[in-house]
Amino acid sequence: MLPLGFLVLSHDLPVARRLRRRLAVWWHRRRTPAG
Repeated sequence: MLPLGFLVLSHDLPVARRLRRRLAVWWHRRRTPAG
């Protein structure tokens, strides 16, 4: 689990926000079966 402080920080930092979006996309791709 990510620390709550990082989550709060990610809201302020655009770079972290972009990183979180990329992670979300990767997470969705991983969950959905490729094919």
